[in-house]
Amino acid sequence: MSRPLKFLAFASVIFAIIFFIATAHSQALSTPLGLTQAQAFADVGHNCGGIRVYPYATGFDANGNAQADVFVYTACSSGGRGGSTSYHTAWVHATWDLNGILLSQIAIAQPPCTRVVPEGFLFCVPAGLQPSYSANGYTLTQGHAYTGAFPLNYYPAVLSP
Repeated sequence: MSRPLKFLAFASVIFAIIFFIATAHSQALSTPLGLTQAQAFADVGHNCGGIRVYPYATGFDANGNAQADVFVYTACSSGGRGGSTSYHTAWVHATWDLNGILLSQIAIAQPPCTRVVPEGFLFCVPAGLQPSYSANGYTLTQGHAYTGAFPLNYYPAVLSP
């Protein structure tokens, strides 16, 4: 192998290593907050093809733990042609530690809405949400994209140091 090709191969390997480390580091810095299907089922009580979960960041508690109001729902078909669909919904106030581990979830009444979002039926986006909250060197932001970290969690809140 010629000297320029050896250099190019070496540079490619070094670049790949740096890229891998940078990607792993950036992914480790932000933690999506959501509920597993089992956690969501505890409050909605039904699961018909998956429970959809929408966490809305609401800030930090007195201990510095991240919090969100979470809308969960599932849609069940009665089956057959012309059958009806029943929607099972719940609102939950959830608290996570700074590692993204769920500490508690408590069923709550639907919060006041700023806007109603159609998705087979109507649900609300809670009023008074801020784009982000900060405490103790951490930032909690509203989610902007789906993540595979929690299947069927849409736009999960994100915790970053």
